Amino acid sequence: MGDDNVASALDKAPPWGHGLDVEEHALLHREIKAVATSLGAMGVDLDALSARTGYDVLNPVSAGSRDDTYRSLWAAVTEVDEDPTFPLSVGDGVAFGTYEVMDFLASSSRDVGHGLAQVARYFRLITSTIEWEVDAEGELPGVAMRDHHLEPRDHLVSHLYALGVTFGRFRRLTQGPFRFAEVVLAIPPPPDASRLRAFFACPIRYTRDATSEVRLTRPTWHQPLMRSEPTLERVLERHAKALVDQLGQADDPLRPVRDAIGSSLSEGPRLEDVAKRVAMSPRTLQRRLSEAGTTFQSLVDEARRCLAQGYLEDERLTVGEVAYMLGYSEPSAFVRAFKRWTGRTPRQFRTASSPA
Repeated sequence: MGDDNVASALDKAPPWGHGLDVEEHALLHREIKAVATSLGAMGVDLDALSARTGYDVLNPVSAGSRDDTYRSLWAAVTEVDEDPTFPLSVGDGVAFGTYEVMDFLASSSRDVGHGLAQVARYFRLITSTIEWEVDAEGELPGVAMRDHHLEPRDHLVSHLYALGVTFGRFRRLTQGPFRFAEVVLAIPPPPDASRLRAFFACPIRYTRDATSEVRLTRPTWHQPLMRSEPTLERVLERHAKALVDQLGQADDPLRPVRDAIGSSLSEGPRLEDVAKRVAMSPRTLQRRLSEAGTTFQSLVDEARRCLAQGYLEDERLTVGEVAYMLGYSEPSAFVRAFKRWTGRTPRQFRTASSPA
């Protein structure tokens, strides 16, 4: 494969979101099945629901894109229950573990506030159409949830379902009373708000914006979680970070170069060797990197920086061993680089990361 063919392949790397990969299919399958199970527990006829959607809701192997699959599902649900607030109860009934890493990461946090921060940080593992923002310092701590769907009808489903899943879980995970202080929902006022009032039990306002807000009482924000497990949380967060990095790289035209650098770190990556592995001449590779606004050394430093913290969290490894694994000839060179990246030495980083 020649330089021009590789360069063309790099240029034409498919953007994220033009289809579902294996992991996305697996999530969609679990999610639809969990939603259907929740609906079944609420008395919905799942055979009739499958007939309306055009796929088996308990085995949705023939489902299409995430948005199309959900639109057909909720369109069918509205024929069964005309209450537009129905998705809140459905989300509340979705089984724990459906969202795997997210569920276990948030539940292993020390308290509600930290758990919600993990949800906000890694919600992209579920969908990129919703973003969460945490406000822990306000008079009433809480979260804001912004939806990038353009259609207000999508907000009605996505906001209520996401709030039902998220806060339904936290209510069951806390060791004491869970109290909402105030809620702003980015949906039209429903004809019957009894389901919302029963769930939130606090003042509720409605907005035409794309952002919903949920405020909790401060004692609730600091409520300990029954599944709190700091060691497990650290392990799961490393895994979540790696998954988010993979999402970010899925539309990265330089991914073959990054992969080649990453697999040769311990040997000390050389431009000539990496160029050979991606079937380019060194000159072509330098030109491609320049056109992308980066350099070979910048990519090497980025790869080392991404791996360094994970290695340092494994206390079985000495700093010298970490330096060697990252391709440094001397530990002192790694120490200097790590301090430049993080403002701390590897020893200081380990001390700060160690459980109290």
